[in-house]
Amino acid sequence: MQGDQTLAERYDYLDQEETVIEAKVAELQEQLDFLRFKKWYYKTSLQAGTEAVHFMEGTNVVQPDIHEQYLKLKQQTPPDQFRQLIDL
Repeated sequence: MQGDQTLAERYDYLDQEETVIEAKVAELQEQLDFLRFKKWYYKTSLQAGTEAVHFMEGTNVVQPDIHEQYLKLKQQTPPDQFRQLIDL
């Protein structure tokens, strides 16, 4: 009895699908990360009563390091408390 000749083809198909799905997951994770940053941005603006809290002094231009500020704060926040960082 000879082995199933399609086993390798089926395996290769699943391997390719895994790569496609991993790319989709990475893209969705990027979108989710950006959405969470924006939630933090607007939450902190609401708490301050103004979006200007994120602007360079005397302008309406967002501070260039605002995203880095968020990432640092996120990194310092325990995972079980992260939602408190972004949710109202």
